[in-house]
Amino acid sequence: MSPYLRLLLLFGLALLGVSIINAQSVFRLQPAQGSLISAPLKGDAAFFYETSHQVTDQMGEWNFRLNKRERASVNILNEEGNYQEVILFMEDDDVFSFIKFNYQENGQLKQVEEKNQMFGIIFSLNYTFDKRGKVNTVICTNNGEPHTEMTFTAKGRSQLSEKLIVNRNNVQVLTEYQDGLPQQREVYDTSNTLISQELFSYDKQGLLSNTENTFPTTTKGNSISTFTYQYDDNGNWIKRLEHNQATGNYTLTTRNIVYRDQVPTSPEQPTGHWNCTINDLILEVNDDGTFDLIDTKERDVLHGNWSSLGWGRYQFKVRHQDHFGSRRPFRSNQGLTVELRDGRLIMYDKDHHFDFMAEQIKPTHEVIKAAQAHTIWEASLWESPGKRRDDAVPADIKAAFDNAYPVAPNMFRVFLDSLCGFVDGTGKVLFPFAYEYVSVAGPDKYLIKKDGKTGLVDQYGGEILPPVYDRIWFEFKIGPTILGTRKNGKRYYYDLDKGDFLPYEKDDIMGFNDNRMIVRKDRSWLLTDRDFHPITEEGTYYSIKALNADRYLASEQGQYVIFDANGNQLAALPGFRNIRMTIFGYLEAQAEENRLYALLDQNGKQLTPPIYEQLTFCRNEKEQRDLYYELRNHNAIAKYHKPNGEEGFLTGLGEEVRSRN
Repeated sequence: MSPYLRLLLLFGLALLGVSIINAQSVFRLQPAQGSLISAPLKGDAAFFYETSHQVTDQMGEWNFRLNKRERASVNILNEEGNYQEVILFMEDDDVFSFIKFNYQENGQLKQVEEKNQMFGIIFSLNYTFDKRGKVNTVICTNNGEPHTEMTFTAKGRSQLSEKLIVNRNNVQVLTEYQDGLPQQREVYDTSNTLISQELFSYDKQGLLSNTENTFPTTTKGNSISTFTYQYDDNGNWIKRLEHNQATGNYTLTTRNIVYRDQVPTSPEQPTGHWNCTINDLILEVNDDGTFDLIDTKERDVLHGNWSSLGWGRYQFKVRHQDHFGSRRPFRSNQGLTVELRDGRLIMYDKDHHFDFMAEQIKPTHEVIKAAQAHTIWEASLWESPGKRRDDAVPADIKAAFDNAYPVAPNMFRVFLDSLCGFVDGTGKVLFPFAYEYVSVAGPDKYLIKKDGKTGLVDQYGGEILPPVYDRIWFEFKIGPTILGTRKNGKRYYYDLDKGDFLPYEKDDIMGFNDNRMIVRKDRSWLLTDRDFHPITEEGTYYSIKALNADRYLASEQGQYVIFDANGNQLAALPGFRNIRMTIFGYLEAQAEENRLYALLDQNGKQLTPPIYEQLTFCRNEKEQRDLYYELRNHNAIAKYHKPNGEEGFLTGLGEEVRSRN
C-alpha cells in the first residue's frame, strides 16, 4: 500500500469515530409464554447487527477501546417484528450457526432450526401449545436424535415454570418465569445435585440489569454481572456494557438497528458502495465488472472482478495477486457468491457470510472513497508485466521537465531546475515550483522541503508551518487535525484547527482521552481539559494515571488517591507503597507494612486484604493462552500465590477458589 493511501485511510479512520443468542446451542434460547421471541424491538425494525468486544480502556462516555471481536450476529426480522433468521459468528469470519424460525398461520412459533457449522450438527426445536395458546413443550433433536425436552407448567396468570432435561446425560435445568422473563435458573446433575443457580433482575423497561451466579459444588467462583444501556430515538438499546465482577471483564455489545423506513429496495445490479460493520469491510462495486474491497481493520485494499451467475446471483473473485495477506475467505479461487436483498448485499460461501448494508443506510466517508479511488489508480500502474511506474507519465510531460513521477490520478510530481512541483496531464501547474521537494500530506495539505528542512503548506502554497523543522507528521491518536513536529531535538504538537501549538512538549503530554489531558509541568503532573486549562492544582500530584474516562489514580505526599474527571477526590489509599492498574477496572496494591499485595477496584474499594505474595493477571490472551483458560474455567480475575505456598484463583469479588487436585 502506498504511503499516500495509508495516510488517507488513517485520516479517514480517525474521523470515523434482548441479548445476543447464545452461540452454543439453540436450545439456550429462552421462550416467553406466547412464542420464543416476540417483538424484540420497538418501532418497525427490519434487521440489526450485534457485535461484542471486551473493553481494554475507556476514552469517554460510551467510547471504549476494544479487544478483538468475541461474537457477532446478523438478525433478520419478519414484518410482525419476530425473528426470521439469525446468523451467529464467533471471533473470526467463519459462521458458527445459521438459525431459521418457522411460524404457524396464527403467528405462533412452530419450529426453530439451527445448523451448527462448527460441529456439523443440526438442532431442531419443535413447539406445542396448550388450548390457551401458551407454550407447552419444546422438543429439541440433534441430527434427528432426541437431545433435550422442555416442559412448561403454568403456576399463575403471569408465572411459568420450565423444566429442561438433556437426554444425553440426564442434566436438568429448572427455570422460573414472571411475565415471560426468567427470574431464576437452577442446574442439576445426574445425581440431582445442584450444580449452579442463577438469579435475574430487570430494570423498568424489562431489560436485564443484574445476574447472580452461584456454583456450590464446583471450582468456579461465584459471580455478579451488571448491565447498563444506551438507547436510540425509538427506545431500543444500541450499546450495552456488561461488567462481570468475578472475572473483572467489561464487555461492550453494540447494535446497529436498521428500520424499514431506512431500507431502500433491492437494486437490479450490485453496483455502488456497501458497508459491512460486523467484519469492518467497505465494498465498492463498479459498472465495469470490477470491485474494490477495503479492509479497514487490516488497512488493506483488495481488487477483483464480478459477473452474473443468473437468477439474481453474482460471483465475486478477488484477483490472485491480492490473495497474499488477505483474509482466508477472499483467497478462494472459486470466489464468493453475492445476492441482493432490500438494503443488503450478502456475500457468502459454504462457511462464510458477509452482510453489507447499502450506502443509503450506512454512508461511506468521503476520505475512504478518496482512498479507494487512489488505490484503483495505483493498481493500474502495475497491471501489465514489466510495466514501470513512470510509464504512466505522458511523453510531453516527460519532455518538458527534468524528472516526472505519477503521484495520484492526473497528478505528477515534476522537477525543473532543482525545484519540485505538481502538474496535471496537460502540464497545468497544480503546485508552484518553490521547494526542493513536495509530497502529499493529506487532503489539501503538502509537506515541503527547503534547505533540508520540512514545512507544511496548503493547496495554494499558503504557509501553515515554515520549513524549519527536522520532521512533521500527523498524530492521529490525539486527533485528526494534530501534527507532530521535531525541531532541534524538541517535539511539539500543532493543532491545525486552532492554528497554534499545544502549550506542552510532546514528552510532557502523558495521557489523554476525549475530554481530559494529563501533562507534566516541572516536577508535578496536572489534569487539564482538552484546551489545557488546569483542573488539578500545580504541585499537588507527582504522577497521574487514567483508570477510565472519569477515574484517575494519583500519588501525593507519600500516598495514593483516586479522583474524578473534575478533580474531586473520591478515595485516599494510605498504607500502600505501590499501586498499578492490572486489567481495565482493577488495581494491584502493595502494602507498606508487609510488602504483600491486595486487590482494589477502580473506585479505590479494597476487595481483599494484602495477603498475596503474587497476583498473576492475564493481560494478553494470545501470549498467556493457558492462564486465560484457567481463569475462565474458574470464573476468576487472577491466580494467587501466598507466602505459605498456597495457590489458587481469586475472583474480582475477592473470593478465593482452590483447584481440586
